[in-house]
Amino acid sequence: MRVLIFGRVVTVGFVLAAFAIPSTARAQYPLDVLHEFGGYSSSFATGPHAPLIQGRDGNLYGTTRGGGTLNLGTVFRMTRGGAISVIHEFTGGPGGATPTSALLEATDGNFYGTANAATDTGARTAIFKLSPAGEFSVICVVRDTLSSNFSALVQGTDGNFYGTVSLGGAFGGGYVFRVTPAGAFTVLHEFPFSFDTIVDASMPVGLIQGADGNFYGTTSAGGVAGCPSAPYCSSFGNGTVFRMSPAGTVTVLHKFDGGSEGAEPRSGLIQATDGNFYGTTSAGGARAGTVFRITPAGNLTALYAFPPNGNGIAVYPGSLVRGADGNIYGTTANGGPASTGTIFRLTLQGNVTVLHRFETAWDGSYPLGLVQASDGRLYGTTSGGGIASRGTTFVMDVAGTTTTLHRFTGSSEGAYPQASLVQAGDGNFYGTTS
Repeated sequence: MRVLIFGRVVTVGFVLAAFAIPSTARAQYPLDVLHEFGGYSSSFATGPHAPLIQGRDGNLYGTTRGGGTLNLGTVFRMTRGGAISVIHEFTGGPGGATPTSALLEATDGNFYGTANAATDTGARTAIFKLSPAGEFSVICVVRDTLSSNFSALVQGTDGNFYGTVSLGGAFGGGYVFRVTPAGAFTVLHEFPFSFDTIVDASMPVGLIQGADGNFYGTTSAGGVAGCPSAPYCSSFGNGTVFRMSPAGTVTVLHKFDGGSEGAEPRSGLIQATDGNFYGTTSAGGARAGTVFRITPAGNLTALYAFPPNGNGIAVYPGSLVRGADGNIYGTTANGGPASTGTIFRLTLQGNVTVLHRFETAWDGSYPLGLVQASDGRLYGTTSGGGIASRGTTFVMDVAGTTTTLHRFTGSSEGAYPQASLVQAGDGNFYGTTS
């Protein structure tokens, strides 16, 4: 089913069914366009960028950066059959505009997110709550920062929300915050900006809550200076891994050396079944970044160094996923024969295998992350490659056999995915193009 809104189509939603296709197949996989968003001036909705999420009611929820009566963005709900409705239109000012991050469905059944806000004292960020019925409220407006510096919100076991801001705060280097569902906002820890003087940690990149109840994250700057693999590391410091108690006590667990350990982590951590944390750096190692393991006590091991102009030059932020087989999978933004990205597997013993190298002309370029489906295979999107470099969707089994499921044409089915897929309860995959 396809619904055309205001004639000119720039964005679509799509659905992919999950069943086997031979790896040698060259035919396009069936793809259903469920909804076509209007153009930039549409009063309905336009410009989804963040991933969709499935609510506990079975519907899909997402945001757009444009559309609505004032063209300031919307929150929409879509049934799995494609019936779509706007449940909130952003109004600007302290009410927020142009949401940028994915929604979070909290334990109270409401959705929470962030949007740009403007007040009489300057630019701010609104943290909002939205019920599935569309009851909207801004629970707080955060000082001295913009939504583009916000990490995604995570809900702690205490029911509160936690996150990081990579810049700003009293010392300029970002901070970690807590906000209650009622909107009580607390800065738990502020990082100094690492510029002329290298500091312990600076510019946090995101949080996860570990099994021990503490929060763990990385900073892209601070730590120790020095660029043994120049120009691929920063004079602002090579970054750190830190632990934070729910009360806000921060301990720097490790400072990257900029050499064999890597430098400048640009994504958060995941915790594996062995209790350790795994992450990536965007520089250092053999100049092209590393995959590392760190224990909750802070013992770090660099497991693999990506070779320059080989398997990968940079690792996409948030690219690691934990597989059902106990291994970890990830993507690189560059590398392979066309320097357009790879997929790799990491065992908990530290063995890295490059499973697939993307070839722009056929199977896509610049993968946007992976999701493991109920059939055990890994699904994802690329932002380029395929037909006229408009992006693809693909599936890969754990042995590395990869099949391109669909190549976007740029016509009524859309082009340029900017977010990963989500598998819904019906077994199908849903996503958006920009």
